[in-house]
Amino acid sequence: MDTENLKKGDVIRFGRYPQKKDLASIPEPIEWIVLEADGKSAKLISRYGLTAKAYDEHGFWPVTWENCTLRSWLNHEFLNTAFTEEEQQRLLVVTVDAEYGPFYAERNDTQDKVFLPEAEELEKYFPSNDERICIPTERAIREGAYAGKNPGSGCWWWLRTPSISMPNYVCVVDVDGSFDDNGFPVNTFEKNNDGNIVVRPVIVLGLNL
Repeated sequence: MDTENLKKGDVIRFGRYPQKKDLASIPEPIEWIVLEADGKSAKLISRYGLTAKAYDEHGFWPVTWENCTLRSWLNHEFLNTAFTEEEQQRLLVVTVDAEYGPFYAERNDTQDKVFLPEAEELEKYFPSNDERICIPTERAIREGAYAGKNPGSGCWWWLRTPSISMPNYVCVVDVDGSFDDNGFPVNTFEKNNDGNIVVRPVIVLGLNL
């Protein structure tokens, strides 16, 4: 993988994760969109929605990014499944800002290798709705991600930004790429559903490691 001249908008492959609907399918290379790069590191977001999961599996309760089960899953199960030990060494531990929410008086920054984007980054990296539309993988559709009626239809995807309306909701990007600051309940996930929310991980890759 040539990382010397990465620039915003480039697509690279790094790590592997199952993406076909067959549960026995072998992991395939993950495609990442470069959000920014400075020659030393590159901030990446998955090109596709890799999986459909609840933001928090504890129930319909208020929760911050720091304490949600999705953060734990990304930095343990996903990290160890998607990346070899050598690849994990290239992922930088970054300070993830505690997102403002009107219902949370106490919020703590976290130290993560894998995380979700925040609302303010949408305008910076994806200024138009069309750029925000996320296509789910076959695996994510099997897990209940919305797939629409036409090939290539977008799906909902999680942000880590708390909702402005409810303490147990989190902001999402809608199927048409619009930003929804009311969001969805943190425990949104049902088997055999077609409206589950997908995950687009963000990582920071060290380029000189």
